[in-house]
Order: sequence, then structure tokens, then C-alpha cells
Amino acid sequence: IEEENSLIQNCPDHIKLIVKSAIYTGMRKMEILSLRWSNVDIENKLITIEATNSKSKRIKYIPLSDHLVLELKKQKLITGFQEYVFLTPTSENYKRSDSLNSFVRSCRKANLKDVTFHTLRHTFGSRGVETTGNIVAVGKILGHADLKTTMRYVHIDKSLRDTVNKISEFSK
Repeated sequence: IEEENSLIQNCPDHIKLIVKSAIYTGMRKMEILSLRWSNVDIENKLITIEATNSKSKRIKYIPLSDHLVLELKKQKLITGFQEYVFLTPTSENYKRSDSLNSFVRSCRKANLKDVTFHTLRHTFGSRGVETTGNIVAVGKILGHADLKTTMRYVHIDKSLRDTVNKISEFSK
């Protein structure tokens, strides 16, 4: 949590919500950067990732937390009637080749080593399993066809301990 807070504090304003979106949804960088407002359903708290923007080339649905919905409503006020949810500092849409160099600089400023944008996807997976114990749901949100893939994303030690504690408390 401290690293997350430090990272977000050291991000320039135009990428703070991009980083939060990765942490809170597990979306890939290009899924986020290519996201159009037409694929964000604020009312039903759902993002649709088009097959053309998905690594698996299948449509993917990502549920939104209440917190992220509020952040996206604020973003809508910033981007106005633009097609894309996230814009560069010069108000252009991101291209596939954009690397978010400002993310790399933000990690350095936050003293985070060995952190890539994809690390945020792993953070989502680990937190999802640790807090819910539901690896199937986390894998589905991440868009994994096989749980073996999800297992590489999550660090389940705490989740396993929590599970056995909950099982032992069941009969009490």
C-alpha cells in the first residue's frame, strides 16, 4: 500500500488514473490506453474491452468498483467529449507505440525498483486472491482461459492461511 501511494503521488496528473485503473481492474496497459468512453458503462459499472484491443482477441468485461466509477466520472469532466478516456498531456489519444515514459520516471521518483506497468496487473491478481480467495473470479476478470496462468500472477500464501483459518472457524 505504501508503494502504491508513493507511486501515485509521484505520477503526473495525466497518468494517475491510468495507474489506478491498472491496479483496480487488472487491465493491460494498451487496454487502458485504447479505452473509449463508448466502452465504459458508468451506470452498470462495467468496461467492455473490444476483441481488437484484447490480447486473447476475445471480448472481455471488467467490473468497476464504486471508487473507480467516481474517478471515471471526474475524468469524463476533464476529457469532455473526446472519444478516448485517457489522453496524453497534449490532449491526443495514445498510440500503440506509446510507452508511458512518465510511468517509468514516476517509479524512479517513488524509489520502486523492478516495477513495470505489467506489475500493476500482478498487484490486482494478488490482492484479488488475498482479499477474496476466489482465484476463479480473479482469473476471469484478468481474462485468463486457464487457471494456471492466473496462478503465475498471484502470490497466494496469505490467501491460503486465511482460507484454513476461515475453515477452522466454521465449526465454532
